[in-house]
Amino acid sequence: MSVGLRIRQVRKAYGLTQQAFADQLGLKQNTIATYEIEKTTPSERTLLDICRVFHVNEDWLRTGQGDMLLTPPSGHTPDEELMGFLGDVAGRNDFRSRLISALSRLSEEIILWCSWEFRFVELDDAFATGSSIMPQKKNPDITELVRGKTGRVYGDLMTLLTMMKGLPLAYNKDMQEDKEAIFDAVDTLELCLKTITPMLDTMRTLPANMRRAAAKGFINATDCADYLTKKGMPFRDAYKLTGCMVSDCIAKDKVLEELTLDQLKGYSDLFEEDVFQAIDLVNCCEGRTSYGGPTAASVQNQIELAEAKLADWEEAQE
Repeated sequence: MSVGLRIRQVRKAYGLTQQAFADQLGLKQNTIATYEIEKTTPSERTLLDICRVFHVNEDWLRTGQGDMLLTPPSGHTPDEELMGFLGDVAGRNDFRSRLISALSRLSEEIILWCSWEFRFVELDDAFATGSSIMPQKKNPDITELVRGKTGRVYGDLMTLLTMMKGLPLAYNKDMQEDKEAIFDAVDTLELCLKTITPMLDTMRTLPANMRRAAAKGFINATDCADYLTKKGMPFRDAYKLTGCMVSDCIAKDKVLEELTLDQLKGYSDLFEEDVFQAIDLVNCCEGRTSYGGPTAASVQNQIELAEAKLADWEEAQE
């Protein structure tokens, strides 16, 4: 395969990277956290660096036309630039390892979310397979394969790090071993991005199941204690009382908002009709107005910031 074709494949892979992250942002609050972890990844340097360092004609690589080598500028000394390029090989593969790690973590969450224990999302049949014996089973094959491929890309990184660790300050034949690891990492990452992007496009979310799961987590217990505190109860007493309420709800397989006003008054006469407004899950989320919080406006703001960053990356690639 020609180097020119490899270059185009790498460019395409980076374009798919941007699209994959954009698709992930549709998962709203959870994936915003993933984006915040990964957004500090440095800009990727492509195989076009080879052209720059060794003065190879890009047009010759793509079309075979013209001279293979360009005349270097007068007085140019490439040694320092060349050493920097060679020393950065492992760093470029570290970027791919971090990206495949982000895809692996997302895959693990989707595997959990589409299990019967969660049922937060449902994958399209084109990206899942059935069981050979259990007719109800739907295996998230793509996400499992992406998660497994992560070890392969990590292995490519370790190959490069091990190759580089004993080199003196000069070019050595050891460096010819970088090609296999780099190309394998690029090919593997491109394959993962090609498959996970349409999978996310066709994935169906199940909000009702997410809402029920959120209620069972008693995330509004703090708001219940805050409610009692605002009514005049010392917080330490409100904290203890709410803990007892949660314990009773767990024993009866209930959630706080399912309790009637009479049942709530059995715990404290401070409870009034407005308590249901205070412990409503949507209101609880909207009350967390700190930067990066779970309010709809905050999440939308984080999405817009991420999309702006992605647009900057795309412009830089042009």
